Amino acid sequence: MLKQIRAEFLKLRKSSGFLTIAVVMLVIAGFMSRLYMSAADPVTGYEAFKRAITTVELQILFVGIFAAVFICDEFQNRTIGASVYGGNGRLSVVIAKLVAFFSGVLVVAAVFLAIIIITLSIVNGFGEELTTSTTLWLCQAVFLYLLGCVAMASFSAMISYIAKSVLETAIFCIGLTYGVVFVAMRGPENIGKLTFIWHMAKIQNLAGTSGMFLSVAVFLATILVTGYAAYAVFKRTDLK
Repeated sequence: MLKQIRAEFLKLRKSSGFLTIAVVMLVIAGFMSRLYMSAADPVTGYEAFKRAITTVELQILFVGIFAAVFICDEFQNRTIGASVYGGNGRLSVVIAKLVAFFSGVLVVAAVFLAIIIITLSIVNGFGEELTTSTTLWLCQAVFLYLLGCVAMASFSAMISYIAKSVLETAIFCIGLTYGVVFVAMRGPENIGKLTFIWHMAKIQNLAGTSGMFLSVAVFLATILVTGYAAYAVFKRTDLK
């Protein structure tokens, strides 16, 4: 298992698609910082952080395209079968792929946040005294944001294993996730609360409250269910 995980991390580091997507996301972070700096009312690092953690639509684009490039590319090149025929079980192949994929998502998401917060804090100040309660809220919000990104990544990975095509996965990941956004934000709140999208959009309101426990439960359930679904599909996939 560890050998397979190391192999997947090597693929991640060498993936031109991942590097391109990461650079684009960092450029977007810089562009957003510039927009905040030119706003009529000064946007502090603290306010920029609260805005950045709710950029769900942007995360959908990033994660959906990354999943299509990193996971489906091996299906289209017919190289994913080599991992299985090399003596690795299909479960270990899926777990290793997801570990590397989730790690890539977390790194980019964390650096994206850091660029915006640091830039605006340098220019306009952080804007909030770092008391114990504020620091605790920030830690909880960051934790929910990153866990939500993993839940979104797991959902996108499931679509990738079903579609097995870069273009179809990108279209379906983005389309279906936006569909979930519509249901979560426009439909009945009781239904919305069952979706990871609803909780990602409400992070700044849920962090520091009892509602965050439901968010954690929804995120973890999404990861487990969609992760298992990805394995179930791959288990029945003909790799010849």
